[in-house]
Amino acid sequence: MTKKQLPLNTETLEVEGAHVLWPKDIPEGAYTLVYSHSTLQLNKAKPLLEADKLYEAWAFDGKTSWHLWKREDAWVCTTYRTSDVERENAVQRKQILMKSFAESTGKNVLVVQHHLSYDDDGQAYIAYSCPIDLQKEDWSHV
Repeated sequence: MTKKQLPLNTETLEVEGAHVLWPKDIPEGAYTLVYSHSTLQLNKAKPLLEADKLYEAWAFDGKTSWHLWKREDAWVCTTYRTSDVERENAVQRKQILMKSFAESTGKNVLVVQHHLSYDDDGQAYIAYSCPIDLQKEDWSHV
């Protein structure tokens, strides 16, 4: 079985003063999930990213996920586009959002996409996971 490359593109990010800059191709309507020293933020905006306090950040719009993280001494962004993935190599799972995030976004579920790869024996494993969307589930009938 031939191993396929993950459909990821990683680029170095610009840092301006004390801030890591979001990639320019993230659309205005994208959600962002930002992990910093003392906070976890979920927004429908691109907040300022303080380089000395940031652990990692994600942006996602239902079709693409951007992961901002530090590699050695540089901030980079890994981009994952669902359009580059063969359907049989992707699984989406839903995670219930914290109450405060559900209230602030009007959504109650985070959709995570898992990219499957296969080892030399043909066993599937999750090679990459990323947030891809937020949705509103109706649980009134449960």
